[in-house]
Amino acid sequence: MGKILIGAFLAAYFPLVVFFDFCNQGFIHHMGATVFELLGQGKKEPEKGFRGSKAQLNVALKAIQDNKKNRYSSVQEFFSEWLAALE
Repeated sequence: MGKILIGAFLAAYFPLVVFFDFCNQGFIHHMGATVFELLGQGKKEPEKGFRGSKAQLNVALKAIQDNKKNRYSSVQEFFSEWLAALE
């Protein structure tokens, strides 16, 4: 139930984000950190207590990379990967 609720929340929220910001690397980092706050115990220990799938974990981990070049290049790319991870 929680996974469905979080998926629905993120899916409903992202279209608004895409409208305002197509490629802000800082925002992508914040979205990844939000995933860890909602499905885990924060981004300081991302894998500890994570309640999502391995695919969701990998998407969020890429979003919070310290090196911006290793993050998703756009919110749209992050959103697409997140939707694929929900399946």
